[in-house]
Amino acid sequence: MEQGAQDVWVLLVEDSETDAKLLVRELQACGLAPHCERVETAVALRGALAEREWSLVISDSSMPGFDAIAALGVTQELRPGTPFIVVSGSMREETAVAALRSGAADFITKDNLHRLGAAVTRELSRTSKAEPSTALLEVVDRRLAQAELCGGERCVVEIRVARALLAQALSDASAPIPSSPARDPAAARADAPRPAPAARSSNITARQMGVLELIARGHSTREIAERLELSVKTVESHRAQLLLRLGVRGVAGLVRHAIRIGLVGVDD
Repeated sequence: MEQGAQDVWVLLVEDSETDAKLLVRELQACGLAPHCERVETAVALRGALAEREWSLVISDSSMPGFDAIAALGVTQELRPGTPFIVVSGSMREETAVAALRSGAADFITKDNLHRLGAAVTRELSRTSKAEPSTALLEVVDRRLAQAELCGGERCVVEIRVARALLAQALSDASAPIPSSPARDPAAARADAPRPAPAARSSNITARQMGVLELIARGHSTREIAERLELSVKTVESHRAQLLLRLGVRGVAGLVRHAIRIGLVGVDD
């Protein structure tokens, strides 16, 4: 471990001791001094979160009787705003999309662990710059988005007002987060592609924007091809162009971009 390395308190939700050691080694390789605790169950996770604050949580995507989505929910409940990174043995796009929409900071495969250091460094930098209240505001934003989809007409109106006030609070905190515009519940459930304003993604064509939205909604390449009446090869070409033009990596980067520009919401 390098002298003067940054101390970070890392909670590992991982049932494999070997994989946990690999994660620690990767964090050390990028110049961090990780102080780690490993848990395998929801009960142990709750205990560790109640005991102290953590710099971040890194979770395996699936464990016997427990998974990353459940672990993320517990973390958001007890330590809102704590960066949460999912590390998976396989790359299933629907799993990655679900994790990112639920509030995970990143989704990394275990055969691509060299990305972990950059993801952790980015999240540590983001949280150190944010106002203390911003994390709580982010949680409120996600809860409002969920309520908007299931409330009655009067409820929806009140939620829109609350979201407008919240947007101003986030702006004042100098740490805005991507937030989907208020929509009618029926419209929010619609699953048809819609173009985003050109000003926000001027280098992306309307067709590519449609592909991007369907990717962010968790559809497979074949499903996108069928919906847009394109060949699978053409959809793959559009995906490659999106990655190149947006300068992002993989489905995680595409989903984050789609949420950031308001193309989809975290609960669409």
